[in-house]
Amino acid sequence: AYSGAIRDCSFGEIDVEAAWKRAAAGLGAFRKKEVYRAAVSASERFIEKKLSERLTLEQIASSVGLSPWFFSRVFKLVTKKTVFQYLYAARIEKAKAILCSDYNLNISDTAARTGFRNVQHFSRLFKKFSGLTPKSYRSASSEQL
Repeated sequence: AYSGAIRDCSFGEIDVEAAWKRAAAGLGAFRKKEVYRAAVSASERFIEKKLSERLTLEQIASSVGLSPWFFSRVFKLVTKKTVFQYLYAARIEKAKAILCSDYNLNISDTAARTGFRNVQHFSRLFKKFSGLTPKSYRSASSEQL
């Protein structure tokens, strides 16, 4: 869970979120967005590394030292997407790559490798993002070869 503070050996407790807000508050709108973009970029790298794991908003926000509430606002401001819209889109892109490259892997294994615990949920989101079911997508990609 997010604690709001981290331990610094030389200065004691540091409230990271307050430091982010102070840094952003003293800047103009353009510079503030740069600070927020840096946090979002770091979170995107964290998500990419942990894509196949079960991720919570708390874990992602904590990876950049922000509370879940503040982080979700910053993420939406910068990307125009929610954290979970981004996470699902990244997982679906990874699933597309797997479906096109490993024809021996079944759909449920592909779902598991991309962080989905429920195959129906995976299939529903896959169709929402790509317009095709995973099976149809794989068939279409194999026909193009």
